[in-house]
Amino acid sequence: MTIHCVSSRCAYTFVARVCQSDGQTVCQRTSKTMTTSIKLFMLAVLGVTAGMAAPLCVTGTYDTYVALDSFGCIEGTLLLFHFSLTPSFTNSMGVPTLANSQILITPTVSGSTESLAFSYETTTGAPMVISLNDNDQVFAFSFSYNAISVQGPGIHPAPLSSIQMTSTFSNTEPGSVSATKIATAGEGVINFPTFASAVTSNGVSNVNNTYLGPVTAVNPSGSADDFSIQDAISLQAQTGSVSDTGFANIFVTRLSADLNAPEPPASILIGGGLLLIGSLVRRVSSRKRMNA
Repeated sequence: MTIHCVSSRCAYTFVARVCQSDGQTVCQRTSKTMTTSIKLFMLAVLGVTAGMAAPLCVTGTYDTYVALDSFGCIEGTLLLFHFSLTPSFTNSMGVPTLANSQILITPTVSGSTESLAFSYETTTGAPMVISLNDNDQVFAFSFSYNAISVQGPGIHPAPLSSIQMTSTFSNTEPGSVSATKIATAGEGVINFPTFASAVTSNGVSNVNNTYLGPVTAVNPSGSADDFSIQDAISLQAQTGSVSDTGFANIFVTRLSADLNAPEPPASILIGGGLLLIGSLVRRVSSRKRMNA
């Protein structure tokens, strides 16, 4: 007896193929399709719960953020993770570097605006100002971390919309300050474009104040949800003076109306998944008994 397989058109859900045998339609099923569907569903559930499992970002030293590693923390609708193990310093001779425990990170969220403020501390935890006033002194460092758009108030990501760098400093010319933030788009965007926001002393003396870099639009198509962030700080006294108390990374996410729905708890997502899987298994078992 020869069996010729034709297009799939059986009445029940999980069918591998439909064949013709002696003029009759024979439906041959397989659990492979069901297994694949279950795996995809569970991966989606696990992805949701993994984002929910990350702790909220709280005020802490740089080393506490490094310790979060790839798990990271949630600030608003961003998952922040993979901070450089230690900032890379290029100070001039005689200018001390900072330990990770001397860089304090303070996260804040206001609506769709999320900020990470970086300030300096002494080894005893007291606020500290970086001051340079000797000829040719240089204090400079850089570090990086990753930011991924995760689920906001609803079940949809809130893509990153813009970035901005701010810096609090004073300088006397020709002493100079530069604080630059660069965001490089990751997966989902062609050619991995970069976007920057920078604060500088602009070649003039400035009184102590917080100065704002430009608000730089990123991700115009909304297709990128992960970015590599790199910060670079440079203070140069030359024959003038410079003082700096810190800087901040500001992110603005693109919220939409569909983000207003309440977020389903992880227990509901997992419970719903288990109910669906149970239903599918019972359906297949019932079909087997009918065909026995």
